[in-house]
Amino acid sequence: MGASAAVIAAAAFLIRYLLRRLPKAYSFGPPQWVIMIAGAVVVVLGVGFAVSKTGGQNYYEGTALITPEPSASAAPSATSATASPTPTPSPSPAQTPPPSASVSPSPSPEPTETPILPEILAARTEYGNGDIVGYLDVPGTNIQYYITQAADNDFYMTHDISKRASNAGWLFLDYENDFTRQDKNTIIYGHNMKAKIMFHELRNFLNGDFARGNRYLRLMTLYGEQTYEIFAVFETDTNFYYNLVNIDDGQFGLILDTMNAKSLFDFGVEVHTGDRILTLSTCSNLPDDSRLVVAGKLIENDWATPGAD
Repeated sequence: MGASAAVIAAAAFLIRYLLRRLPKAYSFGPPQWVIMIAGAVVVVLGVGFAVSKTGGQNYYEGTALITPEPSASAAPSATSATASPTPTPSPSPAQTPPPSASVSPSPSPEPTETPILPEILAARTEYGNGDIVGYLDVPGTNIQYYITQAADNDFYMTHDISKRASNAGWLFLDYENDFTRQDKNTIIYGHNMKAKIMFHELRNFLNGDFARGNRYLRLMTLYGEQTYEIFAVFETDTNFYYNLVNIDDGQFGLILDTMNAKSLFDFGVEVHTGDRILTLSTCSNLPDDSRLVVAGKLIENDWATPGAD
């Protein structure tokens, strides 16, 4: 039985009891017992109202007990137009798949530094000089020397391979050349010493027969060995800038044309702007501003420097 029905039944029972018993038990006049009955009814209804509030099922409105209809905000039934989203159950530990291995892109390999030839490293150790960058061999002469390179073209004019002061100086690579690349024009300088050292025996190439019979130059760089074939031997003054390094094809073409035009002999070797050359330069026995130059075209190359063609 609901709380509302219980209250109504209790009120009816009390009223019937009072109607039957109060006039007989007490000598009240009609007004008094009517008031008693009304009070009892009020008490019972008050108790019923409190019960309905605390029970949360019914409420009191006017003189009737009304059972409310479900409100629009009540939980929707299974047939409601808007269904609540079904929660996704969390997998149990047994259902949790093992994490997949994350596949990250492999990093690009770092460029491998080309090792310096052991002969060059040994010479650096022997002479205590990290400026040693190569070795030059001119067949038919005594020109077999290690090559040095400084930050300018002055230091090795007056210092030897051990960096000691010396009038004879040492053979050195132009400071603008770089053996980590392959320049169009690789230039090596050396004194023409009367003691027949350094580049003195380049003078032998002033003889045509000697020049044609010893036409190959061999150069060891930091990273490999090269062979050049001589295409020009000439003497010139310093107004001819044959010793340019950072040049474009137009400038290089002019240098090649001028070398061929000045050459004392025709070696029959064609040379173009796509070639690379080795230029050996020393002082001539002519006036102080004159130079003796022997130039060769690269024909063999096992230079392993990065970016080599």
